[in-house]
Amino acid sequence: MRWPTVARAVAALAAVGAVALIALNIGSRPARVVQPAPTRIDPEARVETTGAITTEIRGVKEDYQVKAEHQFVYADGTSVSRAVEITVKDRGGRDFQMSGLEARAGKNNSSLDLTGKVHLKASDGFEIDTEEAHYTESDGLVRAPGAFSFRRGHMEGSGVGMIYDKAADLLTMTAEAHVVFHDDAGAVTTDVAGGNAALDRVGHTLIIDGRAHALRGEQTIDADRLLARLTDDNDRITFMELRGDARVAGGSAAFDSMSAASMDLAYADDGAALERVVLDGKAAVALAGAEKGAPGRQFFGDHLAFTLTDGASVTGLSGQGAVRLDLPGAPGAPRRSVTARQVAATGKPGAGLNAAAFSGGVTFQEALAGSGAGTRTARSASLRLALEQDAISRAAFGGGVTFEEQGLKAAAATADYDPRGGTLALDGRDGQGLPRVEDAKVQVSSDHIALTLDSHQMTAKGHVQTVLREGQGATGGALPGLLDRGQAARVNGDNFTYAGDDGGQAVYVGGVQLWQGETTVRASRLVLDRDSGDLDATGAARATLTLDNGALIGRADRIHYTDTGRTLEYAGPKGTAGAQLSGPQGDLRAERIVLVLAKDSQSLERMQATGRVGLKVDARTIAGTHLRYTVRDERYDVEGTPASPVSVTQGCDLTTGRALTWFRGTDRMLIDGRADARTQTKSRGGPCPDPSKP
Repeated sequence: MRWPTVARAVAALAAVGAVALIALNIGSRPARVVQPAPTRIDPEARVETTGAITTEIRGVKEDYQVKAEHQFVYADGTSVSRAVEITVKDRGGRDFQMSGLEARAGKNNSSLDLTGKVHLKASDGFEIDTEEAHYTESDGLVRAPGAFSFRRGHMEGSGVGMIYDKAADLLTMTAEAHVVFHDDAGAVTTDVAGGNAALDRVGHTLIIDGRAHALRGEQTIDADRLLARLTDDNDRITFMELRGDARVAGGSAAFDSMSAASMDLAYADDGAALERVVLDGKAAVALAGAEKGAPGRQFFGDHLAFTLTDGASVTGLSGQGAVRLDLPGAPGAPRRSVTARQVAATGKPGAGLNAAAFSGGVTFQEALAGSGAGTRTARSASLRLALEQDAISRAAFGGGVTFEEQGLKAAAATADYDPRGGTLALDGRDGQGLPRVEDAKVQVSSDHIALTLDSHQMTAKGHVQTVLREGQGATGGALPGLLDRGQAARVNGDNFTYAGDDGGQAVYVGGVQLWQGETTVRASRLVLDRDSGDLDATGAARATLTLDNGALIGRADRIHYTDTGRTLEYAGPKGTAGAQLSGPQGDLRAERIVLVLAKDSQSLERMQATGRVGLKVDARTIAGTHLRYTVRDERYDVEGTPASPVSVTQGCDLTTGRALTWFRGTDRMLIDGRADARTQTKSRGGPCPDPSKP
């Protein structure tokens, strides 16, 4: 509506009255009748008009119409209309009507003031009510300084101070802005309030400034500034832009709260269900817990975006920059958190998010059970989580991973973690080599390692390399007493099984080699009992022992060390001389050889052998069925049987008997003859027997 034209129309009404009075005075009259002077309403007015209607027609269309009960024109050029109604036709495809108890046009029609029950109505149903409105020709705007209200369709509102640009169909609310949206039944769907606001009915937007506050059912929405995008009929909100300390809390089955420096909320076409949320700047989202009222998952990041299905469950989420996921402690599940540079999560309707992929500087933390138990921490380049409600069912780490907790370290190129079973599977070489695990008692590297985190049980397959350390206190981890317990021992093999804290047994299979300094043990299978310190090597077993009184080199089908008795047993196949031992005591073969070590030193104390015993010492070869040797007095006691008497071969001399005692230090030998096997010594003619074969 062109407000100068309206003002001129109001003045024209007064001019029409003046012209009528002049015509009556100068026209021809048949007879002069004296009429009583009309009663003046306002003696100050130069022209008064009652019940006038002014219509301006441009072309074939009626442009506007002004109705008033009374009009007054004053000497200063101003005019006043009372009980005025102004109708503007077909402006922008709509008609407008404005009414009030009084309209006052300024000098030269530069302004128009309406007072008293001012009402503006558009043909599409938009209405504004206030007590005072002012129009100025210079800016073409209608202003209302006091309280006002408006309504149209499913939207209504109010405020204090209004500016309405009718040409742009833009309503600006300067203070105490309040806008309410209803559903078809009249129930409130959204209630928005703030300091000031702007309703752009053509652009279908509503902007609330000055700390906006909105209610959607039980949900509260707060921000320094709120921009709502509306449907084409301006009846529903389809999108919200929240800027400056944006917060959303409650009223959702999908989440408990959200906050960020800025936030975008996208709704379904019906304006009811939330479909997508984008958060920027210190973003935080607390999802609803698995149990009503219980805390749920929380996501943090510089930027977060998530999608919802039916407004009830989150089915997609992405985040960048300082991303963090916090999982609450639940029955059977500890508190956990993940930080990274990026995250992408997916889910299913009704189930929520069930998978999440993190990348870039990933850190995974898990609270360990028990007071003061500490935290389990894993670091990697990437992480994929399988989620069940607020718990993790599987975690797959990639791009190089390290696991750490009190007393345990693990590393590999990739790792699969099963939180419910408490197991960790390590695979692939990283920059430091093979997958590896280390605790206070053992360090393991291998192609593949499966570890139970709580008990430190593990299995390793392929290129197994281990370092064994003596445990401290009651933690177990004993090394075999035939080793120096002040130094670590190394054991390699093809496969490895370790009982950890649940028994302490370490089992190696395939090409096994143990060494510590010059002490070595080789076998097809090696079992170390880390609790007792016992050792058992089987399958082509060989051992080189570095003792204080000389090195011992032995081999047998089985080599077994028992720490309680400090005994080392070499056993060959039954009925054979399959056990062999070489050292300062000589070269010994027998079916079974047992060494006894000193209790307080790494020294050989005594030795015995049984079954097809053969001993080569210096130039002598001694054979029998049973041998005893004591280191202290270098005494050899050898016994035989009637069928296999003791024999001593030196050069071409052969001596036989039932029993032999030889003191090597003094080279004194006693051979005890018996009735059933007399001692015999004789020289053999011909070639002398090979003394290396008993």
